[in-house]
This record gives sequence, C-alpha cells and structure tokens, in this order.
Amino acid sequence: MRRAIYTGIEAFGSILEGNPKKNVIALPILQEVSDLPCDTGSELKDLQIEIEQKDLPVDLRFVEENWSEKSGKYEPTSEKIRDRAREARCWLKERPESEIVVVSHGGFLHFLTDDWEDGHKFEGIRQSHHL
Repeated sequence: MRRAIYTGIEAFGSILEGNPKKNVIALPILQEVSDLPCDTGSELKDLQIEIEQKDLPVDLRFVEENWSEKSGKYEPTSEKIRDRAREARCWLKERPESEIVVVSHGGFLHFLTDDWEDGHKFEGIRQSHHL
C-alpha cells in the first residue's frame, strides 16, 4: 500500500495540494495478489505514524487492523482475489466523485479490469495456490 500511496501522491500531488476535499484513500482490497514479502503491506499503526509524521493527504479509515495478514478475504487465491476485485469495482461505482484515479499493483489490476492482454497471470503468485 505504501508504494501505491506514494505513487498517487507523486503523480497527483499538484491536484491534492492545498485541497482538503481531495485525498488519497487507502483501500486494502486493492492490495497486490501474492503473499510474497514485497506484496505484503505494513501494519496499520506504522502507516498511521508515517502519514501523520509526513502530513500526507491520506485517508486510512478503510484500513482494518489486520489487513496485511493475507488471510480471509486477502488470501492469495484466485477466488479471493476475484472477490476483492468485484468488491473494489462496486465500491468505486458507488462513489459520488465523477472522476477517480486508482493506483494499485500490476497483478491486482489484471483482476480489477479483467484485462489479461500482455499480462502474466502467475507472475508473482506462488504456484501452490493453483490459480
């Protein structure tokens, strides 16, 4: 999530700057698909400290305490990832904004958009999960 947050801030900082109505919304269901260390998020308390210390325009209210444990709905299985992608599409559709930018991770974006052109379904996902 930290990579996505900082990418969003870097790419859209000029839009966010000085506008309290525009924030990066951290949404755990958009997290990467594998349970590899590089795809596992930071603990909520660590994110809260970093966001506060750096005074970043980030809304963490949707981040649950154990979101980074890769269990439950965050399990790195095809079924759970597809469920998260469906949930994310519904969440986005229900938003009141007319324009939304999603900054996520390559593997998950394939599931979110169902676009597999030039994508590698199993890249970064451990084969033992039988996707």
